[in-house]
Amino acid sequence: MKNIFYLFLIVLITTSENIKSQEINPLDFFPHHVGDLWQYFNHTQAGSEFWEKRITDIDTIWTDSSKIITFNYRNSYDILHKIYFSDSLTVYWKTFGDWGIRYRFNVPLNTFWLSDPYFPYYTKYVNEGEELVFDDTLSYREYWTAPDTLFILSLWNERLALGIGEFYREFEVGITVLIGCIINGVQYGTIISVDDQNSFTQPAQYLLNNFPNPFNNQTNIHYFIPVSSYVTITIFDILGREVKKLFDGEETAGHYYRTWKPNDGASGLYFIVLRTEKTQLTHKILYLK
Repeated sequence: MKNIFYLFLIVLITTSENIKSQEINPLDFFPHHVGDLWQYFNHTQAGSEFWEKRITDIDTIWTDSSKIITFNYRNSYDILHKIYFSDSLTVYWKTFGDWGIRYRFNVPLNTFWLSDPYFPYYTKYVNEGEELVFDDTLSYREYWTAPDTLFILSLWNERLALGIGEFYREFEVGITVLIGCIINGVQYGTIISVDDQNSFTQPAQYLLNNFPNPFNNQTNIHYFIPVSSYVTITIFDILGREVKKLFDGEETAGHYYRTWKPNDGASGLYFIVLRTEKTQLTHKILYLK
């Protein structure tokens, strides 16, 4: 009996150590190594723009045990981030000479903070889940930034994937999508050389999103069709009932924008559904009166 008890104790300790070793470090959503590179397409109604950011320097000589990380954006300007290894694992960024809190990691959902004292802007940790990123299903964290603490009309929404960093952003006039990155020497997705940048002007996949989300009056629905298609854009309520058909017809390849005003519709969760001959996309939206 005593031997069985000791065996059970050894198994319990071993299992606990394995679980502990598999715990996710929240800071892995913000990878940081010299040479790390991210390449994006910025899609708006005016067209698509390629840009990239790269970590050019990490300074670890700070009395508060923090690190200063230098990101170079679009080969033109630098933005500084500062990681402070406290209980909240806080990442600051430097805007117009002042430090603001960019991300907080060890905090509960719906925690918000003053992220840019200059304007001022506030950021809120709003969601977590899993999403397909470069053929792998990865955990993500979603942050919204808004001009006040109500967060009804956000300025931009961004998602950070585990081990990858920022891979998606929605803003007032479009979206930014990660197409490739190199993290700690490992490549994910597609990396575009300088010679190829001008030839990559459109994404290859169907896209569907909206801004703002949540919204309280109207929302702008953005979608991209990579090839000429017969397209329907339909709004459904949470019970699956059709509320509004926004478009039904042929469209050539490109970016499109539609506006939906619920008018007398009830507050709550709705779904935008894009259908073509080849695909169907569904996107959740929240209407708040």
